[in-house]
Amino acid sequence: MASERKKRSARSTSSTTHASKVELKLLSELFDAQRREPGGVGYTRFRAQHAEHLDDLDRMAQTGWIERQDKVYFVPLVAVAELATTNAQADSIVYLCRHIFDCLRKLYVADPEKQYLIRDLAEIVDMPLGQVRRALPFLRQGSLFSGYTTDLQAPEAYVLIAEEVIRRKTFDEIIDQHYKWLNSKNDSTLQPIQQNSKNRSRHKKLRSFSTPLETYTIGKQIGQGGSGIVFGAKDENGKPVAIKYIDPKRITGSRNTRFRNEIRFGQQIRHPNIVPVLDVGEIIIDGQATLFFVMPLYSTTLRDALTGDFSAEMALRIFTQILNGVEAAHSVRVWHRDLKPENILLSEDLEDVCVADFGIAHFESEDLYSAAETKSAERLANFRYAAPEQRDRDTTADHKSDLFALGLMLNEMLTGEVPQGTAYREIAQRHPTHAHLDEVVAEMIRQNPDDRPSSIDSVRHRLNPSTSKHIASETFTSSTAFFSNRFSKAFPGVRGIQVIDNFANSAGRLEILLQQPLQMEGRAPICWWRSGDMSIKHMRILSDDTILLDEQELVVQRVAAVNAGSYYQKFVYVEVREGTPSGLYDYSYIPDSVEETGFAREEFAIYDGHTISRAEYDDGAAIIGGMPTQFESAPELRLRYLTPYNFLIAPVGSPINNNNFDGTRDQLMNQLLRGDSQLEDLVDSVMALPKLVRPN
Repeated sequence: MASERKKRSARSTSSTTHASKVELKLLSELFDAQRREPGGVGYTRFRAQHAEHLDDLDRMAQTGWIERQDKVYFVPLVAVAELATTNAQADSIVYLCRHIFDCLRKLYVADPEKQYLIRDLAEIVDMPLGQVRRALPFLRQGSLFSGYTTDLQAPEAYVLIAEEVIRRKTFDEIIDQHYKWLNSKNDSTLQPIQQNSKNRSRHKKLRSFSTPLETYTIGKQIGQGGSGIVFGAKDENGKPVAIKYIDPKRITGSRNTRFRNEIRFGQQIRHPNIVPVLDVGEIIIDGQATLFFVMPLYSTTLRDALTGDFSAEMALRIFTQILNGVEAAHSVRVWHRDLKPENILLSEDLEDVCVADFGIAHFESEDLYSAAETKSAERLANFRYAAPEQRDRDTTADHKSDLFALGLMLNEMLTGEVPQGTAYREIAQRHPTHAHLDEVVAEMIRQNPDDRPSSIDSVRHRLNPSTSKHIASETFTSSTAFFSNRFSKAFPGVRGIQVIDNFANSAGRLEILLQQPLQMEGRAPICWWRSGDMSIKHMRILSDDTILLDEQELVVQRVAAVNAGSYYQKFVYVEVREGTPSGLYDYSYIPDSVEETGFAREEFAIYDGHTISRAEYDDGAAIIGGMPTQFESAPELRLRYLTPYNFLIAPVGSPINNNNFDGTRDQLMNQLLRGDSQLEDLVDSVMALPKLVRPN
């Protein structure tokens, strides 16, 4: 769910041109080179390094995939959008451009003639100056500036916004325009997706679905509802997935648009309780082009699970995760409007819970295809869970309709009965200790939407009378879900990599990420990973430039939030400056320590305002005022870094928790400190790690 992964696939039509695998590889290498050479990559040198692909490069320049200006190559915006499916940095560029574009629209409306210094623009959009400068060359290609300085690195560099910024409602429209321009230059060497022979199938003889990046082998049909059909499948590595597509016989303009809404929503939102879209493509069935998308394969649905007998505690744990997923959708003004047990997917152990099937959801975000929002007069796939206003042609359904369905489901999960009218089996009859939930259900299923609870959060807080404001964290069953929830609160909107080099901002974000309670079912779910890999128990700000992370004193230099893959791959990179030595030791060991580990540090303690050595701390007494003094209370242990240092913050269940990766991780971290590698290199390595399968 970014990141902007595979966004251009959802945006494509049957006539959209895409780069081949060879072209994607060349574009990726050129883009990575351009990041190191912002002025453009040397034309002659790059071609010499890729002598076996000269014809490919010539064709790419001719058809618009790359640009040549004098003696340098540039990667155009349309190519960056193409790379965003696989390249975290390209994904980050697209995200940066989209964010800045949204801000530019507001600035233009406020004062269309104002000239903005780039350093001032960075403050307005609340992003580091370096990141804004990275994005501006690509924004230029969208004709968003009527004037700008040639050297974007100059102290007085400025931009003057052009009217084009309000002609396009979203940044994606600019990318779409570039794709159309690319199509106009397309020749027979570049074929649209629909011409892929792998995707030419008869409806009854489906064997595989292909995208530009993957081929999926189809298994048995596992579901069908409305206009969608779902098959089990396996990717090229044998990993089980599910593929959903529209029945070609039932394709209409509005259904196709709603399906695209569902795809884009699954790509944009990243939440552990919402089914993510992993890949997108198009296939020809019986001569009809139809979109499809790939998602994780879940073992069962809540409908199937309800046939069993699980405890009230398990029911409430599952229901809380459903609430979390629906709340995440509501936070971006998306109402599901077809919540039912069939649309709640569960893992085999019932630990992972995901809300699925946003096919008839109401989308208010401008990012989505709003032309085909489902009208209130249209019937739903299952009217059993529909709110009264969804049956009324003259009433508009909103988030209160979802609350109604959730109330029905809560009662069904605990009693086995869906409330109809006023006479229905109540929770108190089966679970007397949870009798208070009958009142909650009664409020959620009131006929008048105005009489229902105001939000998901208000429902969550009433599930247990003694629940604290941290109930959402306490009910998580995996450290990755716990961390993902905290990450979203500390770094909202991050897709790809966001670097924060302001101490007040970065320390504040870490304070949110690591706020108490840092406990999940009696254990610490978050760790710092480097030389020791220890769980994090607490964090506080010590001074204007230093935080205390457990015993570590850290003079924070910069923080990078990384959301470049699935929710369980999120992590935070922290880089610190050297601290001032305590003066307690002989520091001749520092060069040897740096050579051996990449950094140097010292351990000491603070007792009654005095700094004491680690040896004195261990002995339980110290020389204070010239006399041995026994400790009447425990000294405060400290660890201070005397050279630059860096580490990662991630959940216990992160792929980073891999013994085989420790050596590579520390090598990359040391290279970052020396300036011998980029943060993107570390991110790429983490993204390539396998998902941790042991309990977390």
